Amino acid sequence: MKTIKIIILVMAMSNVIAGCKSQLHNSKTEVFKVSGVCNKCKSTIETASNHSGVSIAVWDVDERRLTLTYDTTKTNSDKILKQIAYAGYDNERYLAPDEAYANLDECCHYAREFIKQVSEPTKVDQNIQNTEVASQDTLIEVDGSVIFSRFYEAYFSLKDALINGSPTLVASAAKELHASAAELEGKQNVPIIKLVWIPYSSKILEISSFIQTTKQIESQRMKFKELTSSVANILEKAKPNYPVYLDHCPMFDNGKGADWLSKEKEIRNPYYGSMMMNCGSNKAVIN
Repeated sequence: MKTIKIIILVMAMSNVIAGCKSQLHNSKTEVFKVSGVCNKCKSTIETASNHSGVSIAVWDVDERRLTLTYDTTKTNSDKILKQIAYAGYDNERYLAPDEAYANLDECCHYAREFIKQVSEPTKVDQNIQNTEVASQDTLIEVDGSVIFSRFYEAYFSLKDALINGSPTLVASAAKELHASAAELEGKQNVPIIKLVWIPYSSKILEISSFIQTTKQIESQRMKFKELTSSVANILEKAKPNYPVYLDHCPMFDNGKGADWLSKEKEIRNPYYGSMMMNCGSNKAVIN
């Protein structure tokens, strides 16, 4: 009888261990900055974080950091941080709607430091701030790397296609860049879009449209020079969460020179490709 009990116990423990391994296989742990001031804030933030797929949600009062462990097949950090913003708490990706912040207990009214990241030098759009119902559109994205991520990746893919030297590949990459730019055009109610994107949007859409329709690699590269100027200005104001190298080729455009942006420090020239792959130098690092 004792032997049977031991066998059953071993089998039960094996199932638990197997279950843990399964959970660990899909789990991800991340740490985020979330505003707040007291233990009541802690309770609200952790409650807002705990929904399907989240196994750990712990907010540190002193550090104002939230540690999350969640099942990547069931949820993601973006959804969780939105829920926290709906609960009234600004975080590194989203600002809470004003009404949600106002409804917090007096002791929970923290200094809204994240607002400075999206509202300066101009104020946050009052139409967004004063929305009565906290719908998804009332959330304001703080981190430029989130809202511009698809656009940045499309630019780097276009750069790589130009290095390859195939006009067809370049046109295909430009098509994705144009689509990502059009997507940003649909977010004009987001303050960071108004501040950072709108001044350059028309030119970027025009250039990306041209590059995908022409079959001349020289013309594509010349337009890429113009495009890089606008993208560099956006990157300076909405920095991604990784370093970006501003590189320079002194020979392109009859010696006038041209810049490009890259995630790699190694020089790989998109204006000459295999002809002069290593021509150029790092001018600066944006991070």
